[in-house]
Amino acid sequence: MRGRGKSKLESRVSIADLARMYDKRNGGKQPTHRYKNGAMPAGRGSLNKNFTVSQSDTRLTRLKARAAGIRYALQTEAMDRSKTRELEQTLRNLELAIRGMESTLKDD
Repeated sequence: MRGRGKSKLESRVSIADLARMYDKRNGGKQPTHRYKNGAMPAGRGSLNKNFTVSQSDTRLTRLKARAAGIRYALQTEAMDRSKTRELEQTLRNLELAIRGMESTLKDD
């Protein structure tokens, strides 16, 4: 049986209790914010997107190594059909990127 104490509903902390604790903790001061006038700085989504990716030999060798790793995994690993198709598509995309980079580097 239950005792005659407070029920669960009455023993919960109310919003007024939280507000009193917050005011007591801050000593009546206004909350301070990191940003002036409440304006937040621009996020990454609003950055200017007109940058160029360097087409260097290092990036080309990394792409080739990644493609070789995927080829090796396709030959040796036992995977379900969906995972195999996904890796094959990734391999096709990498090979296209490699061909494009090689032609770009050859033109320069």
